[in-house]
Amino acid sequence: MTDWPKLRELIESDDAFGVKEEVSDLPADQRRALVKPLTEYERDLRLEGRDWLMRSALAIAGSAVLSASALAPWLSRGSIGETPGRTDYDWSAHGPPRTVADHVLDVLRARGVPWLPDLADKLASRLRPRGERWAATGHEMAWLITELAGPPCR
Repeated sequence: MTDWPKLRELIESDDAFGVKEEVSDLPADQRRALVKPLTEYERDLRLEGRDWLMRSALAIAGSAVLSASALAPWLSRGSIGETPGRTDYDWSAHGPPRTVADHVLDVLRARGVPWLPDLADKLASRLRPRGERWAATGHEMAWLITELAGPPCR
């Protein structure tokens, strides 16, 4: 069972891998129990101007517990194009480093929710391809949207 203090500790250490491992298999009741503390925590960080410190871990945690309507702005604020750092990363066991977008997609697919194409639409409507931030994360957001939308119709 995941509790908020443990998840918060992982987020504060910006341990994206630890967050992913912690939240990937949560049952629905535990997901619901984490929504309020996680959103309040992120809001407080934003108000303090400190949300940039843990965007990778926050993006992954939010992907595990939030609804599509809450997740679209959440991910739009994040840095999903980053490759999360980890000093003990074992390339032989895990393969090459993956971006936050890869982990977000893994967590969302593990949830088995039917609204991934709807989330893709919501994220696409929020795209603003300009500036330095777009150059850093835009291609990963576009990739994530494409993956969430599913295979093209034929």
